[in-house]
Order: sequence, then C-alpha cells, then structure tokens
Amino acid sequence: MGGAYRYPQDNQKLTVQDPAQAWNAVTVGALTHRDRIEETDAESRLLSPLAGREQLSPFSRTSCEADPHWPIKPEIVMEGGNVGLHPRNGPERRDSLDLLSTAAEFRVRPICGMRATSAATALAARLAAQLQATYPNYWPETIRGLLVHSARWNDTMLGDLNPFAAFTREKRAQFIQMLRCYGFGEPDTVCFPGYFGHA
Repeated sequence: MGGAYRYPQDNQKLTVQDPAQAWNAVTVGALTHRDRIEETDAESRLLSPLAGREQLSPFSRTSCEADPHWPIKPEIVMEGGNVGLHPRNGPERRDSLDLLSTAAEFRVRPICGMRATSAATALAARLAAQLQATYPNYWPETIRGLLVHSARWNDTMLGDLNPFAAFTREKRAQFIQMLRCYGFGEPDTVCFPGYFGHA
C-alpha cells in the first residue's frame, strides 16, 4: 500500500488471486472491527483508521472486477485488521490494528502481529476445526456449509440495500457488488447450537 492507494476503490479493483478463485474452495476475505489506534506516540496520534468498523479490511481483495461468470469470491469475511492513514505519508501499520498470534520464533518472541487475509483465513480454519470437534460425524461439506450459511451481512456492508425487498436493476447491480466484496458476510457463531459449550 503506497501513498497513491485509494480505499476502497483499489480493493474493489484488485481481484482475488490463485488459489482463491477456485470454484470448489471456500475463499475467506477480510473485514475489520479494529477502529481504534492505541499507540500514543506523536506520529501515531496523527493517524486515523483507514477502514471504519465492520468495513472491508484494507488488505482484502474482491471479485468486483471479475468476469460475471466467475463465482462470488470471497464467500465469507473474518477479521483481518486495519491500517492507519497518515495525512501526508498514506497508510501505515500499527500493532493495535493487527491481530495477535504465536510467533515463529516463539522462544525469543512468543507473540507477534498478524493481519490481512492470512489472519482471516486462520480464524475461519479455527472455526471449522471447532465445528468439526463439536460435530465429529459431520461431513466436510457440511462444515463448509455451516461456515457459509451462518454468515450474515452487517448494516455497514448493506448500506441502503434491503436484501428482502424487490430490486431495481440498479439495486441488483449494487447488491452483486456487495456480494463480490463481502461474500455472504461474517460467520455468526450464535447460529450454532451448543457452540462454545453453550446449550
């Protein structure tokens, strides 16, 4: 992301890359809930979060510019972090906008930052593993179905769209662009009975 980067227009132009375009794979994009910069140094105080809460992560690619016959990608979105926007220097990373993960050199530095669709995909894999552990007799296709069909669009994703109302041609095109940006939304773990040990 350079100084000429434009959000979210550039994300909509950057099409998902191999292997994310595969028809038979769940592709995970990224949104962000991280809209607070916690660092207090002078440079960090100049930054503002680039993406708002529940918007597309600046690290995520889409299928907005893909050929119409291509599948909708991503199918789901999960937390991928955010970046700060400097008034002169453009986008800048800050630890408080990243997720935390175990570092590769964990004996030297146990925790490190993680971001982008790598972080979102790790969260989706964790959710799939938890579902598989909770429902060990379910087929992998069923776990995949639970991930996608539990996904929900938040109000920020929908904007002024009402998915339950009749669409004009213009609204239909807007809805398809939203689908190609966020897929079917963010998985909602409340949908799973008994999930996280709750009845």
